[in-house]
Amino acid sequence: MKTLHIFRHGKSSWKDPLLGDKERPLKKRGLKDAVLIAHASLAAGWAGNSVFSSSAVRARQTIDEIFDALGLDKAQIIYSDELYTFDYRQLLDWLTQRSEDELTLVGHNPALHDLIEWYSGTNLEKFPTGAYCQLDIDVDSWLMFSQEKGVIKKLISPKILKNA
Repeated sequence: MKTLHIFRHGKSSWKDPLLGDKERPLKKRGLKDAVLIAHASLAAGWAGNSVFSSSAVRARQTIDEIFDALGLDKAQIIYSDELYTFDYRQLLDWLTQRSEDELTLVGHNPALHDLIEWYSGTNLEKFPTGAYCQLDIDVDSWLMFSQEKGVIKKLISPKILKNA
């Protein structure tokens, strides 16, 4: 059994039109939502181990803010250009290189949305900015491409938390 924790970056700013997509920062709302989702994901069973994030500024800021809110050591976060992708197949390829039983991805849609759907066989309406998902996947190795072998254990968004 493998467990995949997925965080989509928070709401990003389009304020500076001169910034490239990878350099866009979070809006204030994105920073606030990261704190909110930090505590909810911890309560849902996320422990902050084996964390791999897209190297995009908005993804880095999201996971950094989550770690700060929980008092975790950010030195253990690995930032990767490989995770700056919008294609779930690239994430699947990346996962085949992993050996951990439980790991965390921080990245972007549509890749994360599609990855969740691919593993779970569930048609998600959306995987919004700042959201967290926990997937349990019935495989012994990430090398086993296992469509529809996953179960969504938790799916939490900042909006759900604010409306609770």
